Amino acid sequence: MKFNLNKLFPFLSIRTKLIIAFTLLSFIPLAVVGLIGLYHNINTLEQRAFEQLTHDVTILRERATNFMQAVQMDVHYLSNSPVFIQFLERYYQQKDVQKHYQLVTREFLTFLQTKRIYYRLHFVDRQEDEILRIQFRQGKYVVVPSSELSMSHFRFYFLLTDSLTGPQLACTPVELLDPRGGTVPAMSYAVRVYSPGGEFWGILIVDVFARDLFQVIEYGSHLDSHHRIAIVNGEGHYLYHSEKKKNWSRLLATRETQTLTGEYSPEFSRAILSYEPGIVAGPGDVIAAHAPLLPAPFSGGSSYFLFESVEKSFVLGPANRFALVFISLLLIFLAISISAGLVATGQLAGPIRQLQRGARIIARGNYDYRLNIDTNDEIEQLAHQFNQMAQAIRDREIRLEEQQKRLEEMVSQRTAELRREKEKLQAILDNVPSAFLLLDEECNILSASAAIRSITGHDPDQAVGQKCYHILSQTSICDDCMAFRSPHSPRIHSFVDSRADEDGKEVYIEHISVPIVLNNNKRAFLEILTDITERKKLEEHLIQTERLAATGEMAAVIAHEIRNSLTSVKMILQLQREAPSPLKDNPSLEVALNSLYRVEKVITTLLQFARPAPFRFQPANLNQIIGECTEFLLPQLEKRNIEVRRKLDPKVPEMEMDVEHMREALINLLLNAIQAVEQNGHISIACAPIRLNRRLEDFLVTVPYPSDQANAGARVVLSRGTRVVRLVVEDDGPGIPPEHQPQVFDPFFTTKVNGTGLGLTTVKRTVNQHGGIIRLKSSPGKGTRFEIYLPINKALHHGREDHSGR
Repeated sequence: MKFNLNKLFPFLSIRTKLIIAFTLLSFIPLAVVGLIGLYHNINTLEQRAFEQLTHDVTILRERATNFMQAVQMDVHYLSNSPVFIQFLERYYQQKDVQKHYQLVTREFLTFLQTKRIYYRLHFVDRQEDEILRIQFRQGKYVVVPSSELSMSHFRFYFLLTDSLTGPQLACTPVELLDPRGGTVPAMSYAVRVYSPGGEFWGILIVDVFARDLFQVIEYGSHLDSHHRIAIVNGEGHYLYHSEKKKNWSRLLATRETQTLTGEYSPEFSRAILSYEPGIVAGPGDVIAAHAPLLPAPFSGGSSYFLFESVEKSFVLGPANRFALVFISLLLIFLAISISAGLVATGQLAGPIRQLQRGARIIARGNYDYRLNIDTNDEIEQLAHQFNQMAQAIRDREIRLEEQQKRLEEMVSQRTAELRREKEKLQAILDNVPSAFLLLDEECNILSASAAIRSITGHDPDQAVGQKCYHILSQTSICDDCMAFRSPHSPRIHSFVDSRADEDGKEVYIEHISVPIVLNNNKRAFLEILTDITERKKLEEHLIQTERLAATGEMAAVIAHEIRNSLTSVKMILQLQREAPSPLKDNPSLEVALNSLYRVEKVITTLLQFARPAPFRFQPANLNQIIGECTEFLLPQLEKRNIEVRRKLDPKVPEMEMDVEHMREALINLLLNAIQAVEQNGHISIACAPIRLNRRLEDFLVTVPYPSDQANAGARVVLSRGTRVVRLVVEDDGPGIPPEHQPQVFDPFFTTKVNGTGLGLTTVKRTVNQHGGIIRLKSSPGKGTRFEIYLPINKALHHGREDHSGR
């Protein structure tokens, strides 16, 4: 069979074919030898990496096992300590308990200070009461006083050790709260303690700093910083991960999103969670060695596994460098071959260039041009045929010019029709609230509708040619962008993202991506952008209202039941105080009564919030109510040496309001200001009638129980130009942190130790019930400012808009 290079490569020129022939003669032998060497090098490096990973996992497993065996020996030593056994005997006999308590705590303190790997040691008796605890606090071990010990909160450890026999231990990872409110990750060891006669005494619990175990595992790999070491449980949750560890205050197992199955393929996960050690190749270019770490009976029913992974790109680094050298040599030989081809084919280049030059002249429209080549070979024949072709084209051009005139007339008519249709379609798109963007596969905007101006602030003409994420005030492609994530997917994709507008307010934009194919068979996307900020706010408010309804009803029921019980207890204590008995002058009786009074006050506050008194409106002057409130709080102001600066406009008119509720709201605001400012601080109160220069609106705070859910979507709206009374309460205290400001009006949100979190919620509800709106302005270190806007001579229903959808 004859080999025809022209049919195989019809697009190649003669000179190119000759150059290819010279190139292949030098290129193919070198390429074959280099590929064989590269293949052998890669296999060798992979085998070495497998051996290093297996060795690392074996060493790490031995270190972890030795560490945990040492901890087990320590726990057995402590549980069988003669001093500890004598203490338990005395404890259950109730003889010399304090003396033996001091002996055993002294011995345990000495032991813990020597080891320095334990966070806490405590013993729980068989009634589930904690009777002894030694804890690491502020850099040293201390014996926790009995007032801080817990009672009946250790059922978990009884269930954990229930199936154990004899001296067996149970181990489980835990996160413990430290006295400063933080968390301490630990490995908790528990062992049941029995008397010499076999009687169950209780459980000894020893909590080991998890960081000590992790540090044992973390160091010593052959692969340095390029490796990843992790411990997972049988469900695939990370207990430890060398790359994901940010600090020692959290266990990765508490984060549901960080799991082995979520990061790797199911096949890779099943191999890691098998009970046989081995090597597995993960998704992409990841390889890992794995082995079981903790058996299920020892770790409370959940097995733990250790694995170390590394990227093939790091392992194959030498092979990549060899490939770079190999490619460089190929390029050198390629250059030599091309140079030789150029020299050999130089004799053909002249006539061919004349042919090319003639073809370009003919292509520009000069059909009278003729070639003059005298080579006495095939090229001369080709030039003769070329001249005949030019003459034929010239004759045909004359005929085409006549047909072109007729076609131009037809095209002009059709263009006018298409322009009119385009104008109609553009008018429809420009009047739809949603913005329409036509994007190419590189996220460049090909066209945009007029609605893009209201959503992004960019004119449609300015948006064309830009990246779509640039006009959305983003620096990179959206995380859920279909054009970037799934450019060849045929389905319609939608997602919602959020951004901040010019005023710093959060705006929600719904994206709908529709894949389309343009006339040139290029893929494109029709991106539909809709501002759904108002809808999102309403959804969030409805969800919060439903939660408040359940919370308020539950609080009312619980408070009612507790108050009934407290009333009986309070009566008994009052009778004991008044009756002639030895308890009459007991200070503890007075302390108990004062505690009941405080609890009763909190319950009353909860009931007033859950089921407030109805509003009764009557004419009243807000300046007068402000004066009464400041006089009422005068003792507290004088005690803290706080100066109150009042600026009350006498033109403030009388308005319909509930005096008691308004007085309570103002006192709450002033009390917050008094508690916020320091000694010798200042509080400013200003009240004056104004006319609004902008529209104000806010969601209505409803009474949090189901009977008021009909108003769950209602808003309070004050239009621009409305006559209102503006009341401003401002202090020079430390201010409210920005992360707390969105929650200050939420029920039960408080940063105070003795606060209920209902004060500002009650203030907002009172203002809303008067048809008004309250605004908060605060900066850390610059004080806090509350602004209340109350409409003048308008009933409550006149100032609301219902957006509930009914």
